[in-house]
Amino acid sequence: MLFDGSLLQLTFDLRGSGLVGHRIGYIPCLFLLDEEGRALLRSEPILDVIELFRGRGEKYLRLRTPIRFDFDPDAATERHPASHMTLNHPNCRIPVRGPLGLGHFIKFVFWHFYPTV
Repeated sequence: MLFDGSLLQLTFDLRGSGLVGHRIGYIPCLFLLDEEGRALLRSEPILDVIELFRGRGEKYLRLRTPIRFDFDPDAATERHPASHMTLNHPNCRIPVRGPLGLGHFIKFVFWHFYPTV
């Protein structure tokens, strides 16, 4: 979990010393957490914090889509590229060149979603 309640999903499948698949994703927090909310994340369960901000009204609601990068050569088909980025819907797969390294993914997330950090 990141400082603003967003989540990172990191799954790497290895065979021996080789990468055979991964699923890495960024799931933005549904609500804009103020300083109080970010402090609560350090001491309270995330679902309790989300429930608190859900009750504060639409001004805290953020409608942002998760983004996921998958690499799974064994599942590759014409409509399911071995390496792809998924947005908005499980069938919205945008082909990418190849597997994405963890460092590149973290840089991507902070570059695009936290440019001032």
